[in-house]
Amino acid sequence: MFAIILKELRSYSHCRKYRRIQFFVICSLTLLLLVSTVEFYAGSRTGKPADVGGQTYSLFIIALLISQFLLLRQAVDAWYMEAPARALLTLTPLANWQILIGKLIALVIWASWGLWLTLPLFALSSYIGGLTIAELLRCSALLLVSCTFYALLGLGFALWASPDRAKSVSYGLVLLTTFLPLLPVPPFS
Repeated sequence: MFAIILKELRSYSHCRKYRRIQFFVICSLTLLLLVSTVEFYAGSRTGKPADVGGQTYSLFIIALLISQFLLLRQAVDAWYMEAPARALLTLTPLANWQILIGKLIALVIWASWGLWLTLPLFALSSYIGGLTIAELLRCSALLLVSCTFYALLGLGFALWASPDRAKSVSYGLVLLTTFLPLLPVPPFS
């Protein structure tokens, strides 16, 4: 199973598509951090008292959580990436669940690597009066759990459907659970 994790991580790091996606996410988060800091600071200068750091990093955490939606696509691609070589995987002494767990662990490690790349941006939190270390640790735990959930959801639907259908159903389910509390029905509101 360790070999599958290493193989998956190597394929992610050598695939230009995933490197571009991760670079784009980091650049857009950096731009969001800069723009929101300037905007919230300008708003606090007009007479409204504001917690510039807290507002900035709250918006940053929300954007980082939204960027995790890309993991669903990567999870479905991870399963269908080896369609020609799937026969080789079935010849290994690994059980099917071990192959799936290996792919899931590789996806979570790759996503946590992307979160780790944002660590220098979070280091600015103490400089502009943002979130405390305990709040940052809680946010990172939430992001890690969401990464695991999205990867598991994407891999689960990839087992039962074609790639396009698996992506659309998994995105639909995540959006449904995201907007379900907005319904005015008593159990959800």
